[in-house]
Amino acid sequence: MIRNISLIKLRFIMEKLLFSLTLILTGLALGYTIRSGSIKGRIQLPLPIDDLRKILQKIGLLFFMPVSFMAAV
Repeated sequence: MIRNISLIKLRFIMEKLLFSLTLILTGLALGYTIRSGSIKGRIQLPLPIDDLRKILQKIGLLFFMPVSFMAAV
């Protein structure tokens, strides 16, 4: 019985870990694809890539970091 509970907890932790890693890898792949397409001229962005990167960094620092901190607490 105790072994089954620990296996369920381990599975839950591994699912959360795999989801997080998948989310990170998907974001990196998408960012690389957009950057590559922008450099090659296949994708037209409304802003230069440097300005867009700075805006996304500010959004991450000012919005997502506090939200994730509050969710963790």
